Amino acid sequence: MERERPPSFGELLREVRLAGGLSQEMLAERARISTEAISALERGRRKTPQRETLELLLAALAPNDALRARLKAAAVPAPTVRRRGADVRAGPDAQPN
Repeated sequence: MERERPPSFGELLREVRLAGGLSQEMLAERARISTEAISALERGRRKTPQRETLELLLAALAPNDALRARLKAAAVPAPTVRRRGADVRAGPDAQPN
């Protein structure tokens, strides 16, 4: 049985932004960051935000406690593990050697 993976930070950010009726431009203005930064996060070009960016986004979105916790958890990059000489991102489906 395949487990459903949790949404990436970008997917969750887009979901929360749209639920709040905000365009990328509106969120960028509220958070005092660039529209390009929001776009890069939502499209997965940037996997996780920097700590300061996360705090600005949380302040701009004003999520409830549960949603704040989900956003913070999604902003933590997957740990990197060494496997046969290559760096591999560990995830929920990672198999131990």
